[in-house]
Amino acid sequence: MDPIQRILKQDGPSRSSRIAKILQDEFGIDAATARKRLSRVKQPIRRFPLRLLPKNESFLYLQDQRRTELFWTNLMRDLRETNSVWHYPDNNSIA
Repeated sequence: MDPIQRILKQDGPSRSSRIAKILQDEFGIDAATARKRLSRVKQPIRRFPLRLLPKNESFLYLQDQRRTELFWTNLMRDLRETNSVWHYPDNNSIA
């Protein structure tokens, strides 16, 4: 199984920089190679069709994860962590 597919199965959908970091730390792949692999992903790995994350970063997932709660939870986590303009803070964070 492809390392990126394995990461997505284990950790769920995620932004590309998070996956690149795992490729470097756990698989010993250098940063440039990790970025190149992420730019060349193929089915069953999917790329969210809208660019919601800063710095042209992608949100990657497996097709069967698309309609799951984990998909939306991880997407909201990544929007929040990157301070994306698309992240809508919950009411508790408004002062």
